[in-house]
Amino acid sequence: MTLPSSAVVAQFSVSPLLEDALKKLLDRQEGNQKAADYYEGRAGEVFASPQLRRVMRNTGIDYQFNFAKTPVDALTDRLEIATVKSSDAAADAAIKVMWAVNELDLEVPQMHRRAGEFGDAYVIVWPNDVDRPVVEGEDPDEVSYQAEDVGIYYNSADTVMLFYAAERPLEKSHAIKRWRTEDKRWRVDLLFDHHIERYISAKDAKGERAQDFEPLVLDYEFVEGEDGELEELPIWPAENPFGEVPVFHLRNDRPYGSPEHKGFYGPQDAITKLIIGHMSGVDYNSAPQRYALIDAESDTAEAADLDPDDFDSALGFTEDEKNAEARGEGDSQFSSAPGSLWLMRGVKGVGQFDNADPKTFLEPLERYLRLGGQITSTPLRMFDYENSQLPSGASQSQADGPFVKKVRNRQLSYGATWQDVYGFALRILGIEHADVQVLWAPPNVVDDEAGWSVIKMKLEAGVPYEQVMREAGYLADLVDEWVKQRAEQKNEPAPESQDRAS
Repeated sequence: MTLPSSAVVAQFSVSPLLEDALKKLLDRQEGNQKAADYYEGRAGEVFASPQLRRVMRNTGIDYQFNFAKTPVDALTDRLEIATVKSSDAAADAAIKVMWAVNELDLEVPQMHRRAGEFGDAYVIVWPNDVDRPVVEGEDPDEVSYQAEDVGIYYNSADTVMLFYAAERPLEKSHAIKRWRTEDKRWRVDLLFDHHIERYISAKDAKGERAQDFEPLVLDYEFVEGEDGELEELPIWPAENPFGEVPVFHLRNDRPYGSPEHKGFYGPQDAITKLIIGHMSGVDYNSAPQRYALIDAESDTAEAADLDPDDFDSALGFTEDEKNAEARGEGDSQFSSAPGSLWLMRGVKGVGQFDNADPKTFLEPLERYLRLGGQITSTPLRMFDYENSQLPSGASQSQADGPFVKKVRNRQLSYGATWQDVYGFALRILGIEHADVQVLWAPPNVVDDEAGWSVIKMKLEAGVPYEQVMREAGYLADLVDEWVKQRAEQKNEPAPESQDRAS
């Protein structure tokens, strides 16, 4: 990338909004990192004692059973877009092309997962670079885009943040995107509804303050000067010809979301601690810790000839571990290593210490799973499909009620965003005011005997067939087809279907 001269850059000034936008974007990164650590299973054991923390870290013991990702994954699995369509034929055809070209069947679930992991995810819609021959008679400044030219891309909440107007919280004000270039510089774009401000940092700058950046000029125009010669003039800021900030916000709360598994951080810490404690105890189950009591009248000199591998008080210790003072601990002649034997003066018996009961660790573990599931509205059976007792019929519907309600809430929020995404993408193509419908697969479907018994009773009580099937969780388009088939069988006109734009 060739940078313009300093004389060109000096013509332009840094926006006063840049400093604030950078600060707010960077402030959220710490929380995003913590969310990622818990989702990926990188969160370590929490210790109340700093001394114990040091000792356990020296052992290198790390048993990670990651349950914290379950509230995110369970929700994402239920957020399946069945179809996106429009009643306008041209718009509907363009939507299908954009869905296929941008591989959204694979990308959309990942976007929903990231939105759950961090609470926020962003979609940027912008035309890809188009290089077409100029047709005679056409204005070269008038670019005509095809559906395959429109890019719909996921952007992380670590790199992008959207801001809203203070007096109108539903209205987008501007957005920031910050990323690292191949030549180790920082790039920042401030995106507004009618223009885009591009900035770049020096190579050694941290890219965290507005003072680290200067305007970046990438566009030029040729104008005729007073002498009739064409002059190349820089264009900054760049034009946004579409009249809207091209950033769209997937979020689970307003104005900004929070990780779906945030309520599971504490239970995950407790579960990790229980599992590490249990696994540490397994060593002692395999090789119990022993002791020997020496009789006071015995010849203790014989003890000196015993195998040091059996009686060495520093069995398995490193040089650093032998140095008790360095660890801030008192001296001890006994080893806590599995299989070690404690030699005591006056041996008159031998034995071994009892190991901790596994129930001490395993019974609280399920309790913490229940608490985490309750906090995050995630049914317990989603953490343990094999051993959880699966409810049926009305019991399952009642148990899943909070979770299903959360799924429907996310469908409303994400669905509105996807409608905006496609509405903007269609305007890029010159298709104005086209309706966009986002239809979701149902979060739950009645498919057991008890559930069908309830359906039968509803129908016998006179509840309309369409309403019953919708309550049972079946796709709206599928229910419409069934209603149509039933009407044809009875030689009756099919009733008008209800509006299902979302």
